[in-house]
Amino acid sequence: AEREQRAQRRARAGELARQAADKLKAECGVERVMVFGSLTQADRLKPWSDIDLAVWGLKDRNWLRASAAVRTGDIDINLVDVQMCKSEVLASIECEGVLL
Repeated sequence: AEREQRAQRRARAGELARQAADKLKAECGVERVMVFGSLTQADRLKPWSDIDLAVWGLKDRNWLRASAAVRTGDIDINLVDVQMCKSEVLASIECEGVLL
């Protein structure tokens, strides 16, 4: 039962991540989106895990719109603007992330 619940949550999170990426590109001018973190590694996904999305090309004026666009009420989505993160974090995102 627990394994099935984990698989369902992973599928739901993947679906939400893809929907969020599409919205960010269409409505907020984002050029590129990668999912990273627990969603990319099945053994790290927990019931309380959020969805981590790295974004390229998000303008400051669109930040609030982007935050609202990815709000699901279902699973929290954390946006990371790659222009604002440390080089080590960006390297990790690019290494383990999955392009959406």
